[in-house]
Amino acid sequence: MKNHIFESFLMLTFLLNGLACTNQNNSNVPAAYTTKLQSELSHIKVTTDTLFVDDSVLEPRRIRKLPQSNRFVLFDEATNMISLIDRQGNILSEAGGEGRGPGEFQQVVQLHIGSDGRIYCLDMLQFRITIFEVRDRQLEYIKSISYKNPQTHSLQSIYVTDFGRFGLYNKSKGFQSSENSFVLYRLDENFSPTQKLLQLPGNQREKVINGDMSLFVPNIFLNRTFWDVDGEWFCYMQTKGATVRKYHLRTGKQKKVSLHQLPERPKTASYLKDIKERFKFLANDEIWSVTTEIEQIPLFSGFWVENGIILLRMFYPAQKDGMIIYFDQTTTDVRYLSIPHHLTQLQGGKKVIYGIDIGDKKSSQLLRLSVDTNITGSDN
Repeated sequence: MKNHIFESFLMLTFLLNGLACTNQNNSNVPAAYTTKLQSELSHIKVTTDTLFVDDSVLEPRRIRKLPQSNRFVLFDEATNMISLIDRQGNILSEAGGEGRGPGEFQQVVQLHIGSDGRIYCLDMLQFRITIFEVRDRQLEYIKSISYKNPQTHSLQSIYVTDFGRFGLYNKSKGFQSSENSFVLYRLDENFSPTQKLLQLPGNQREKVINGDMSLFVPNIFLNRTFWDVDGEWFCYMQTKGATVRKYHLRTGKQKKVSLHQLPERPKTASYLKDIKERFKFLANDEIWSVTTEIEQIPLFSGFWVENGIILLRMFYPAQKDGMIIYFDQTTTDVRYLSIPHHLTQLQGGKKVIYGIDIGDKKSSQLLRLSVDTNITGSDN
């Protein structure tokens, strides 16, 4: 079981460190693939509002906006605290902290707002889900529910909806095998799996020799699977493809959405040289070694779906700004918008997108991107 925990922690650390260590000194080097995309797709203009998070929040790594509210819940990875903040960045209430007591955390991997309005914190190290409510502008601890993973399974995400509870597991024999997959289950009230619903492709793994032992570990340059839930639909895709697959949680109906405007992304020596210089953590031998073996670069490094809007963050474009593919499922248009390279934990829909800016500033910032889908233009 520790192998599953370490793998999830390793992937999260690589991604967050990469986003936080952006070097802008060589930011004007063009990238042929993304430059070509920008010349073909419409550009969405955005207006950015900055909300400075209180300095006591050291490493905000997860954010969720409370429905029908201008308040947010943040998780601070440095202190294992969750904070309720208002639209002005003021902390209204705090809870949690590192420990094993009621309402305390060891390693929170997901912050989820259920359809009941409660806050669910998935703690992978303690194998439990801790639940809070917001009452009178205060975070109130409700209870913690311990769960047990099925054999060779590790719980990655939970979803509490009006029509049931669901959990996404990684199924694997650990680092001794490259074989793994993700499995979606229906859960009972205690978050125990009751029905297998769907099997997804797993993350590709790289073979690494460690002394006399061969290990198979994840690598961000290999194909990975991302997922999200939007209303009654469970959505997922792989990072080297431009097809979003959807599973209806009520009926089991399946469908797919193909973004045919996004071709495969071939590996080029100039692109690899540029991002290795600009994103210093990518120079790590354990990450970089696999680039000699692959033919295609991942298209995406992030995937979010909300209110029918699919947001796809391009995998390390070698340009000044990051790039988000914006796809409204009610239309056939694929457009893009520019964001800071180190903007993470995106959440939002058609008109507003929120994210945490974890750049090299003195304090983290919460950005509100107002999207004007009626005005398009070009930065080129």
